[in-house]
Amino acid sequence: MSEKPKFTIEVVKEEDADEFYENIKEYFLKDEPTCKYLGITHLDEVKKYFEKSLPQKCSFKAVDENGKIIGVVANEVQKRPSENDPIKTATEMAIDERWKKICMLFDRISENYNIFKEYPEAKFYLAGKAVAVNPKYRGLGIAGELIKKTIEFMKENNIEPMLRICSSAYSARVMEKLNMTEVYKINYKDFIVNGEQLLKPESPHVCCRVFVLEVKN
Repeated sequence: MSEKPKFTIEVVKEEDADEFYENIKEYFLKDEPTCKYLGITHLDEVKKYFEKSLPQKCSFKAVDENGKIIGVVANEVQKRPSENDPIKTATEMAIDERWKKICMLFDRISENYNIFKEYPEAKFYLAGKAVAVNPKYRGLGIAGELIKKTIEFMKENNIEPMLRICSSAYSARVMEKLNMTEVYKINYKDFIVNGEQLLKPESPHVCCRVFVLEVKN
């Protein structure tokens, strides 16, 4: 029996940006149901969406013995806005019409589930954006270790809770296994804007589910 490849979990540095995004593009965007439906395989604004939080040092990578990134988790720390902060929705900031449809979904979720209202004492929360693992290395527990490292980061920095939007039935199952709590769900057939159903992913991806994990020190 061949020995399982070894890997370590490390913080994603800003100089890792290109390789980090390459993993997102190859092992997340191609399979993510809404991006797949809309034909989004790469957009500069999507790249910026994932890379903008790298200076926060809250995203993590799985690295093999040769120093190659074989999996990543993309996270972002969100700060409670002040009353004077200008509010601009994701939809207003979107440029590409396909990406705008996904941003409209994000905004619909925010309208119906405001995490800062639900957690009035929270100054920050961690938004989990994506987990991407090279298919050759799946089954080794990499995704779980990346989430575990994320939780460690949250505890060390007094950030709570974690919020994850799962557009995929498969990612939702992972969150259930991590004992995350579902706080909101919208069926794609009910996501109607101006009389049009904007997103029609293939089965079994029939809804978008939102999960929260409370992290206690």
